[in-house]
Amino acid sequence: MAQGGTWLYDRAGWCPGTFGTTYDHEITPFISSGDTSVNIDYGMEVTSGGMEGNYRTTVQLVSYGDYNFQNDAGITDVLAPNDWEFHTRINPICDQPRILLKNTGEQDLLSAQIDYWICGGPHETLSWSGQLEFDQEIEMNYQFLVNHFGTTHSFVRIFMLKLCK
Repeated sequence: MAQGGTWLYDRAGWCPGTFGTTYDHEITPFISSGDTSVNIDYGMEVTSGGMEGNYRTTVQLVSYGDYNFQNDAGITDVLAPNDWEFHTRINPICDQPRILLKNTGEQDLLSAQIDYWICGGPHETLSWSGQLEFDQEIEMNYQFLVNHFGTTHSFVRIFMLKLCK
């Protein structure tokens, strides 16, 4: 997926085959209810030599209606353990799972309970409390009480989790 080598400085972290940096901009304050079109303008900085940059961009405008649920949450990613090549810098790992929890409901998310286990092993529960507004996300790191990767079925070592409440 990503090309090897150091792309950190000369290409601002980008390399062929990897994801580009995305930016989310809230434009609600700049539009009115009932507007049927929106003009979005962006410009390039001009260098001291009078030259403009040249970028190829892809832009999507996403709009939302009313909230679907008053209370809703989701696990948007399992960062570790994970064998997806996008997460190879922090994997493989057999302890300290890392997940992303996101509030997708209208009301602030104040608590969550997550069950997690290694396939064939005992379930454990992670309780979280805090405050996440709509569309906010938090990374959660936690530990297994016992490292079940070495104690469960040797042929099935799959990390599982479920958002319970």
